[in-house]
Amino acid sequence: MRRGRAIEVAAPCPGGEKPDAAGPQRDCRANHKPLERCERQARAMLAAGDLAGALDFAERQAAPTSASRLLINTCRTLAGRRVEAQLDLVEWSKRSCCPMDARLMLALLQIDDGDRARAIATLNRNLAQIDDPRTIQAIILIQLERGDAAEAQRWAQRLQSLAINWTDRPAVSAWLTAMGLPCVDASAEPPDALVEQLALELLACESVIASLEAAARYDRSQPRALLLLRALESAFDRLEAPGSACEAMARLALTLDDTATARRWIDAGLRINPLSAPLAILLAELPAADEALAKQGRTVDVHILPRRSEQIEALDLVIRAHPDWNDVRQIRRRLEAA
Repeated sequence: MRRGRAIEVAAPCPGGEKPDAAGPQRDCRANHKPLERCERQARAMLAAGDLAGALDFAERQAAPTSASRLLINTCRTLAGRRVEAQLDLVEWSKRSCCPMDARLMLALLQIDDGDRARAIATLNRNLAQIDDPRTIQAIILIQLERGDAAEAQRWAQRLQSLAINWTDRPAVSAWLTAMGLPCVDASAEPPDALVEQLALELLACESVIASLEAAARYDRSQPRALLLLRALESAFDRLEAPGSACEAMARLALTLDDTATARRWIDAGLRINPLSAPLAILLAELPAADEALAKQGRTVDVHILPRRSEQIEALDLVIRAHPDWNDVRQIRRRLEAA
């Protein structure tokens, strides 16, 4: 019964029906809904183990998308129609519009046939378009399987040198080590080209800065936090709202345990907007210089830490302007009691 309802939805509208009065945009959305439902239903059936049903639904699309075409060939391979899938993937792989995943799938089938040379040729078509890390990883695995450690090492060096891989360098290094390939330590700083690319993207859409900063802190990825910090520093003089960027950079610096940089951007942000509650709170959350002096084995230079009077003064400015902001008042009372 469930399949019957889906078939009924996917059927074209009778020719006698007139287009909806809302216009062509609504008609276009309506025309695409049956195709989307077919693809979703096919994926659900494949996940449930109904291979025949999944293939039946996937093949109903007269003009399948790249995702559904890949799904069709996956179902064909699993259903024993491997030659049919491979022929379609070979023809598709020759086109510039062919997605990376399709060529990866074709290469896997060619490897399974024992034709590693053709598999590498297929993967090289991906690399002719872009230095795709997954494609390079696949080539490394093929070279290792062939016993060509020197060639595998050459590809490993190329994988490590990719700027796109910089934020994932710990995972890449761990993968190469697991493959028995020695890897060099990546630079502590992100590549300049990657920093400038991200800086330009942030300048084009400054509203995403806060979200990216929060995501970097939540993800606890030091490479991502450092890349975002460097990009914001590069874009700072060109930003329309530098005050909010100062807060983001201070938080990123604290994520990186760089108290000196955090203090620098807190001070810069308070100079731009002395009434910034988030920056005043960040300043108050830093350890006070007098407290740090009293502790043994401190790791932070006390000269970069604020004095208690500085912290209270910054909070008092905000409180005078906004006396009803209880969070600022609570932090002020906590400082007084310390």
